[in-house]
Amino acid sequence: MSKITLRLPYVVRHIAKGREYFYFRKGKHYTPLPPPTDPSFQARYDRALKAAGAPDKTVAYRPGTFGDLVAKFIQSPEYQNCAAGTKRNRRALLDAMRCLWGDLPAGKISRGAALDYRDTLSKRPRTANYAMQTLRRVFNFGIDRGLVDKNPAARPGKLKEGEGFKPWPDAAILKYRETHADDEMRLMALEIGLCTGQRRGDAIKMSRAHLDGNLIHVRQSKTSERLWVPLHFRLKARIDAMPKRFMLLENSRGKPFTADHFSHWFQDGLKDAELTGLTFHGLRTTAAAHLSEAGCSSAEIASILGHRTLAMIERYTRDRDKKAQAVSAIAKLETRKV
Repeated sequence: MSKITLRLPYVVRHIAKGREYFYFRKGKHYTPLPPPTDPSFQARYDRALKAAGAPDKTVAYRPGTFGDLVAKFIQSPEYQNCAAGTKRNRRALLDAMRCLWGDLPAGKISRGAALDYRDTLSKRPRTANYAMQTLRRVFNFGIDRGLVDKNPAARPGKLKEGEGFKPWPDAAILKYRETHADDEMRLMALEIGLCTGQRRGDAIKMSRAHLDGNLIHVRQSKTSERLWVPLHFRLKARIDAMPKRFMLLENSRGKPFTADHFSHWFQDGLKDAELTGLTFHGLRTTAAAHLSEAGCSSAEIASILGHRTLAMIERYTRDRDKKAQAVSAIAKLETRKV
């Protein structure tokens, strides 16, 4: 792994028994930090700065360094035209990379260093693959503008990510409804996820202003896709029965949820129902599977979920076709007399 050169004020690096530890220390303020290679490092550092009342000291990198290349990329249309969520996720990774290589000449970053960084994130393969995709975009930007002449993150090969977000079995959906039969807000969250298939960030923004008769209008924050999703009868019944509040989902103080608060709140509901291994995003996967099992085409499913490409949708239709073919195969096998 390349040597980490920290240029951030108040960050202390300590080595004990061969392990590295990082802390924010200013006066009486003492806060443990994750490694600078961790995508959450910058956000945690910024919170510690704010809590300590310390001024934010922006680091200026010399021309030609990786830090300078990242700064130019962040100001470019390639980054600025991305959706807010995409910019936030990429910025966290870029800040982590600048902690690692910020002072190095961009052209001196080797392929081995890039792969070493990916490997530090290997326990989170989805994040590791996204980090390499982000790094590849930065260097492609640099190549196009004559700032560097090679891309150390080109075609790195993806780490296996597993099956993704687990869909909800029917029994889990019924148990959740039964456990929270008297909790209107938790049932609303379930039906929004299950009946619209939208991501967490879009679900918590839904309000009466988005309702148009029997449709709900969604402008997806991740892709900027505009959707008009017909209200499933279960979701419509929830909306018709809810108090006359503006937001479809609100926290206990009557305010809109933040993304993190909603995730913790929803997980608490799952624990109350003794359901493990499930997430709100898994309802999006479930919605896709239900649409597929109902015989919807890839284009029809995409019109609800907002996928720009059909690769993910086709995975669900393949699963549906495999089930149907398996049933047909066994039915034919049972006609054999021996």
